[in-house]
Amino acid sequence: MIWFVLFAVIALIPVILWNFVPAVREKFKGWTTILEAGLGAVIYTLGQATDGLHELQAAGYLPGWLVAYVPYVFIAWVVVKRIQTTTPIPPKA
Repeated sequence: MIWFVLFAVIALIPVILWNFVPAVREKFKGWTTILEAGLGAVIYTLGQATDGLHELQAAGYLPGWLVAYVPYVFIAWVVVKRIQTTTPIPPKA
């Protein structure tokens, strides 16, 4: 559990930076959607997210019905981010 939390915090730092710091956002323009989707896919594929969610559910912090919707929330986030993106993939230099 602690490894998942540590990895999630480390992974969220760049996500927060490129979404809320304009200078960083400009530097990563065109790549943020790909980076967020890839980061989420790596975390989920490794099974860390699944294990962490089940541990949160077992500890009583997360309702069981909500766990099933987490992948869909992530997918919706990526779709919304892609719709908002005006830069083509990959960005032109």
